Amino acid sequence: MWNRVIQFVLHLFGWSSIVIMDRIGNLSAAWQKFTQDPHVAHAVYSMTILDGRTGSILFEHAKDIGLPPASSLKTITAAASLHYLGINYTYETLLQYSGEIDTVTGFLDGYIYIIGSGDPSLGSWRYDESITANTIIKKWIETIKKAGISKCRGIIGDTSRWNNTKTMIIDGWTWNDIGHWYGTGHSALNWRENEFTIEIQPGSSNNTSAHIIAIKNPPPRLKIINELMT
Repeated sequence: MWNRVIQFVLHLFGWSSIVIMDRIGNLSAAWQKFTQDPHVAHAVYSMTILDGRTGSILFEHAKDIGLPPASSLKTITAAASLHYLGINYTYETLLQYSGEIDTVTGFLDGYIYIIGSGDPSLGSWRYDESITANTIIKKWIETIKKAGISKCRGIIGDTSRWNNTKTMIIDGWTWNDIGHWYGTGHSALNWRENEFTIEIQPGSSNNTSAHIIAIKNPPPRLKIINELMT
């Protein structure tokens, strides 16, 4: 009886190996076809597939080349977020203050704090009207006035929720991506997707200076040195 069970298990593992090898063979053929496509003749690409149980490499091509993950990594980060945070998770941005309020003058002898939790959509124009910058600022002002505050010592954006973040731009980020909307840095307190817009007008001819005609939503203390040429 046990001999039959053992034989069955061995046959089962052997059949599984055959199926895996067959799929790897199909993948190798598909990969070969992909690399021969003229559209990727000058591209750099890599792929690594691991066995989910053993961690052994089933297929690899140029696995040690460092490449930007592109949008394919969104599936992994989304799945990880769903697993660890749950389907009902929502970001929480807190508006708080410290100190005492003078009920006569409305002066807050302290600071107003905007405490972030990493919400990437705060103040964004891409989503519902309820979270756009103008709507949020209006709600904050109403809340501050309702608390009896008309003046304070200052407003502090609190990013301590991510206290291990030393810089918004992580090491290894592709320099060519940083200037695009999808390459902006992030922190515990994001605002308007951490970007601003510069509108540029070319000069009247080649080798003449290009002019900045508008800057939308600039950050405070922004200094621009314009060396652009047409």
